[in-house]
Amino acid sequence: MTLEDKDLIQSFLEGDEFAFNHLVSKWHRPVLNFLYRYTGNMDDAQELTQETFKTVYEKLATLKNRERFSSWIYTIALNHSRMRLRKRRSRPLEPIEDYTYDNNEQMDHYSSLTAGDSFTPEESFSQDEMARLVRKALERLEQKQREVIMLKEYAGLKFAEIAEVLDTPLSTIKSRMYIGMENLKREIIRLIKP
Repeated sequence: MTLEDKDLIQSFLEGDEFAFNHLVSKWHRPVLNFLYRYTGNMDDAQELTQETFKTVYEKLATLKNRERFSSWIYTIALNHSRMRLRKRRSRPLEPIEDYTYDNNEQMDHYSSLTAGDSFTPEESFSQDEMARLVRKALERLEQKQREVIMLKEYAGLKFAEIAEVLDTPLSTIKSRMYIGMENLKREIIRLIKP
């Protein structure tokens, strides 16, 4: 049986530290994955994830609507990322496809836009190539469009939650998503053509 976020929050606020640990274990990987995609650097993503959970720990009592925990935590993560990126504009990004987990499995977060069930080695290579193209194309998008696409496609947030995270009207979020996806397609085509 898994506890809902709001139940874990309530337990934590009543003094149960284990409830916070459960929240961290539930949200650590999604937050880390989002931050890695956003920053393009695993070391930064790991540090930012720690900073995000530190802020969550310190500010959880201020969360008024516990039903919106997911958008709240991504707001915190995004704010920490923006601050970090402003400080490190000159630091080069590490190639995303070069990072591997301890179990030596390659981590390619961008494959979700091109994912399928099972592939032959030739098809897998094509999927890897497409994932790299998507990553490069995303890097070329305007930041506001990239953020909406990442929050929608990779964090799995609904448009209303994205609007809340970015503090932007819902219609603007939908517009950025539509325009961003069109621009993403255009950038992929540019990268494919010699």
